[in-house]
Amino acid sequence: VVPIERAEGRFLFVAAEDDLNWDSKAYLDQMVERLKLHGKQNFESVSYPGAGHYLEPPYGPYCPSSFHGLVGKPVAWGGESRSHAAAEVHLWKKIQEFFRTHLSCDGGTQNKAKL
Repeated sequence: VVPIERAEGRFLFVAAEDDLNWDSKAYLDQMVERLKLHGKQNFESVSYPGAGHYLEPPYGPYCPSSFHGLVGKPVAWGGESRSHAAAEVHLWKKIQEFFRTHLSCDGGTQNKAKL
């Protein structure tokens, strides 16, 4: 068990509630509970009903299953296409907001992405 309650940094916990690979919502709840038990407030959490395991940047193809090289067979990742896509759009904005808030440069100038 990672002693997350000792961490000084900020956390953004994310769970896909239809993750067929592992119970990410249960893990999110455990981490939040541990932090709260130690009086920590250095976290945000968000969970997405209907989202599957692979929450990636939005507008890519939905992947409910694929071949897993380590397992050597197909694996179901879960999710419902519409809910999963909506989760990716929302999460992408949330991640950017989190980074801007907690990783911003204090140098006074902000570099814009060149893409």
